[in-house]
Amino acid sequence: MNEKAKELNMKNTHFVTPNGLDDENHYSSAYDMAILANYALNNDIFKKIVGTKSIQVTWKDSYKTITNTNELLGIYPGVYGVKTGFTFGAGRCLISACKQTELDIIVVVLGANTKKERTLDSINLLNYVNTNYKLVDLVQIVNNSFKDYENYFSKNVSAESLIEMPKLKLEEKYISVYPIKKEEISRLETKIFTILNFKETLEENTKIGVLKVYEKEKLIVEYNILLANKLVKKDFSYYFFDILKNYISYFYKI
Repeated sequence: MNEKAKELNMKNTHFVTPNGLDDENHYSSAYDMAILANYALNNDIFKKIVGTKSIQVTWKDSYKTITNTNELLGIYPGVYGVKTGFTFGAGRCLISACKQTELDIIVVVLGANTKKERTLDSINLLNYVNTNYKLVDLVQIVNNSFKDYENYFSKNVSAESLIEMPKLKLEEKYISVYPIKKEEISRLETKIFTILNFKETLEENTKIGVLKVYEKEKLIVEYNILLANKLVKKDFSYYFFDILKNYISYFYKI
């Protein structure tokens, strides 16, 4: 369990027992529990179980109904999990996963004094996120910014000693959307830095710059900007054949 926690970058977590009972060396945080819940929800069987409000099972030739202790299932729109919990040390705990629109939210409440308190805290957090946040399309922002920069680059690049002018491309990276407060969307900023002066031979896919997207001063995502073509420096043979080509062209004109 601790190896998996380390793999998931759960920095404030250490497990002692698999049942979660109180121990001074058994601890976690709300953020780490959100990381774990997000990972677990990628398992379809787990996701189905935690999203089931109740189920009827056969027990010793009779039927028994098992009911999920997650009080938000079937009550708060979009909630599909995840887990309740209680120990005297941890208090009343609830991890909630909710998707109403494009936002897929995980809310973690730990240490509540009562079940009612953890329920209200969870609902307030879900309401706040659903009301104030939305997803922005980072792909569109990045592509539009990069396209504008390509125009700037083509007008300002210096590569007279090279056979071909350099062409740019972005590294492939799977980042499509980003949650942000609605009033902060207009403050997203893109910054691009590249080499503009090329003199030497460079291989295709050489990193020559970066594209960064910021929310205020917080870096959201960074893309490497790469060469889309190989750059070859002009040598004696290039100049020789260039002169020869011009001479032949002049000869035929005569």
